[in-house]
Amino acid sequence: ALFSIDSLVVFGCFTTLGAVDEKDRPGVKTSPLYRDANEDVRVEHWAPDTTVTLDARGGAELFVLEGGFTEGEDELRKSSWLRVPVNSMVQAETAEAGARVWIKTGHLVNR
Repeated sequence: ALFSIDSLVVFGCFTTLGAVDEKDRPGVKTSPLYRDANEDVRVEHWAPDTTVTLDARGGAELFVLEGGFTEGEDELRKSSWLRVPVNSMVQAETAEAGARVWIKTGHLVNR
């Protein structure tokens, strides 16, 4: 059940969601979860040894579900949380395990 309280079930379901290749972002696949005029929520699957750029003009929050990455001088691993201010860019570098990251963008802009 996707909406189970059991975190193992919830996170386990992310591995079976339909992931779509991002044609403009090599090494990135996306599983869309929710989108409206104010926010975009998705799980991104980042390939091993990949540089991933994320446009965070509307701010962003990232939660590492599996694997890990570095962003600037920060090393993020499973269960790490990163909040990115409005008008920012994320430049992430994955290691040999790659990463699976829950991402929410656009919601930090004052409307």
